Amino acid sequence: MTFFNKERREETRESLVGLGIFGGAILVICSGVLTFVSAVSGVYRATYTRDPNSGTPGDMGNSVYVWLGLAGVLFGVLICLGSIGYALFSEKNRNVGVRRTLVGIKVLARYAVTADGISYSDPADLEFLETPKLYVRLISSQDGSVEYECSEEVFMLCGEGMTGDAEIQGGWIGAFHARRF
Repeated sequence: MTFFNKERREETRESLVGLGIFGGAILVICSGVLTFVSAVSGVYRATYTRDPNSGTPGDMGNSVYVWLGLAGVLFGVLICLGSIGYALFSEKNRNVGVRRTLVGIKVLARYAVTADGISYSDPADLEFLETPKLYVRLISSQDGSVEYECSEEVFMLCGEGMTGDAEIQGGWIGAFHARRF
């Protein structure tokens, strides 16, 4: 039996956001083509069904479907904007939530990432880095292997291979207490 852990939920959310943006863009393109084709064919149909005496068009043909294409374009734009808004909201609130304690977790790895995307695993390099983001990867029976962001103090407490209890809030480690055996 496989469990649906936090890391897999995040991957699924990212996939759905990407699918929403891509699907909305495809809907906008297809609806735009439908609108263009309907409008052009309606103009041609109205031109060759024109009454020669009065000049009034006799039949508009497929131009009655222009509203359907415009509705599709609007709906596709709303899907794209909704997906982008959801992604921004999720990223802003990723460290918000109920504070919970994970008991009996193990520290798999700890590392710092700079703004350039360079990863450092040696704590001695931290004093030379400008505002790195510090991460600790924990494994637990509840969530599986998950990466959490933390402060420098908690980073120094989480040694690789240590077992203990961690206080988690969203994607943030607030505290780590090592266990003695």
